Amino acid sequence: MTKAIMSLAMARSGKELLVIAIEGGWGARRRLTEMGLREGAHCKLIQSSTSGPRVVLAGNTRLALGYGMCQKILVQEI
Repeated sequence: MTKAIMSLAMARSGKELLVIAIEGGWGARRRLTEMGLREGAHCKLIQSSTSGPRVVLAGNTRLALGYGMCQKILVQEI
């Protein structure tokens, strides 16, 4: 059984994730790619809260992403 694809905004803290797609425009896709989040990349959601940024570990880099940006990133638990 395959795991469901969801937005990064819906993922739970502490989970290892695989980036499936980024659904933003050209600028958002470029910015995320430059920060290390690209399709096929592995990352880990370190912290998610209801009213604040989500903290994602991508490689050796910690990223703080707002809820709106997280909704554009489709991931799957691994």
